[in-house]
Amino acid sequence: MQDWTLHADEYAAFVRDDGHLARHWEALHRGDGLPWPEERTVQRAWALFHAGRWGEALEAGHAAGPAGLAVACRAQALYATFIEPTERRKLELLLEVAQWARSRNGENAQDADAWYWQAHAMGRYAQAVQATAAVAQEMVVQIQTALERAVQLRPHHAEAHFGLGTLRAEVIDKLGTLIARSVGATSAAAIEMFERGLRLNPRAVFGRIEYAQGLLMLEGDDAVPRAEALYREAAGVAPLDAAERLGTEVAALALQD
Repeated sequence: MQDWTLHADEYAAFVRDDGHLARHWEALHRGDGLPWPEERTVQRAWALFHAGRWGEALEAGHAAGPAGLAVACRAQALYATFIEPTERRKLELLLEVAQWARSRNGENAQDADAWYWQAHAMGRYAQAVQATAAVAQEMVVQIQTALERAVQLRPHHAEAHFGLGTLRAEVIDKLGTLIARSVGATSAAAIEMFERGLRLNPRAVFGRIEYAQGLLMLEGDDAVPRAEALYREAAGVAPLDAAERLGTEVAALALQD
């Protein structure tokens, strides 16, 4: 079993019974719009995730079959992005998430979560590697297609909207206006996606972090006051689970930089 638990007293406070998970499900999943799972095994996997027991959540999600894909992908992607100290291992974990999601899309193209996690993992991977312009453009098209498919299948998927905002900001910042135009990436379109994400999930911790980072890519120093305000908002959210607690810590660290 992967030992991915953050061993800190403040995370122990998020270990709750299943009744607590049911009561807070809507608030915890406003970002992905995931409905309450009927399967007891999936409920248990999500309870482990929200308690910060991410290695156990990963294994429980896989054991639950296709219905547990979202929790397995979320647990591994979160660990890879924010906790794994080795860059090579981080990339391996992200590619693995993308492969799980892509395989699921081959089985059921109507699974919004699979499309989102394919895009999310590939987006994080792309941020971490130096690709040629041609490869980068191909990845952008794949990521955008998957995110748009997730939004089509689940229009209230706030995280997919944040992902589209980040993708557009990254393209403008790193690949230039020519490629940006080819995929319809403009500053206005990026900001609209971020704003739509906030409207769908007003308490979004990681969404605010993505928005702040996107503004800095789009506007440089001019965006610093607004970006700092978004980081402060994210750091000030009262976390409902261990993942949100981690997000508030990431935001607080960003304010120190």
